[in-house]
Amino acid sequence: MAPIGIERARQYYQEADPAHDFDHILRVLTLAERIGAAEGAD
Repeated sequence: MAPIGIERARQYYQEADPAHDFDHILRVLTLAERIGAAEGAD
């Protein structure tokens, strides 16, 4: 499966509830990147 861009992915979550909308996904992504950097992930 080919990766898609952030803006295209955002379209899939336009009708999502606020607890799991696209902003939630971005928060989880940011946290995962911070944890990965702190743990030395590649």
